[in-house]
Amino acid sequence: RFEANRRQVGSRKFAIIHYAGTVEYGSKGFVEKNRDDLPRETTDLLLSSSNEFVKKLAQIINGPSGATSPSKSRIPSKNSKLTVGGQFSRQLKELRQKIDNTSPHYVRCLKPNDELIPDHFDPLIIADQLRCAGVIEAVRVSRVGYPQRYTHSRFLARYRILGQQALKQAARLSRRRKPVDVLVEAIAVQVSQLDSGKEQIENEPVDLVSVGIQVGKTKVFLRRKAYEALEQLRNRQMRNGAVKIQSIGRCYIMKREYTQSRNAIITLQCSIGRQFLGGV
Repeated sequence: RFEANRRQVGSRKFAIIHYAGTVEYGSKGFVEKNRDDLPRETTDLLLSSSNEFVKKLAQIINGPSGATSPSKSRIPSKNSKLTVGGQFSRQLKELRQKIDNTSPHYVRCLKPNDELIPDHFDPLIIADQLRCAGVIEAVRVSRVGYPQRYTHSRFLARYRILGQQALKQAARLSRRRKPVDVLVEAIAVQVSQLDSGKEQIENEPVDLVSVGIQVGKTKVFLRRKAYEALEQLRNRQMRNGAVKIQSIGRCYIMKREYTQSRNAIITLQCSIGRQFLGGV
């Protein structure tokens, strides 16, 4: 939206209210700075036309230099001004070259407060910046779809603990299947049981779409609900495994201490018995 208060009118300025906030512009040289002339190739094409009307039109568009031939008009003069479109195109081309030659990591900077003081974060200002930059909307759209994506190898490495039995059984079968397909089917049954709270009937197929899991050619896609269920199951298995390891470790330690104590008691009894029998 356009606006111009009295102060801005007096200083020949105006403001445009963008989605990200209000931006003020100066009117001096605004038209010349933002003039976007026709591409030179377009003018050359019109000048090379055999139609007199089209050629005359090209001369009018070309201004004082309209009488020049197409070949001469291709030579840029030193005083020629780069248009906004040309400048944007050049900068975009340079940026693309840099991105293609590097591995960029994007960092989004947020203004924490309007007072410019350290260690003070204003949640409203930060949320407004995230909303204006489209981050919140991107997160919302991502959560509606399949925000979590794993390659097959990474998915197997992370969630193999949830389908060890199914993977071992599939390895013994004569018909070979992809390990990721076997693991996904075993996990889908567990997620379905977790959601419904009922035991799944054996050999009953599970709808992966309703569960929120999809297997692609190179990746496994998870909806937010399915991802949270998988993490819950994984944490439960890891917690049970940790308790099992602790119980085995404590059992070993107690058995070792018991054996050492028993051997010490037997040795002590033998020593005392010898002394007693020797004194008699």
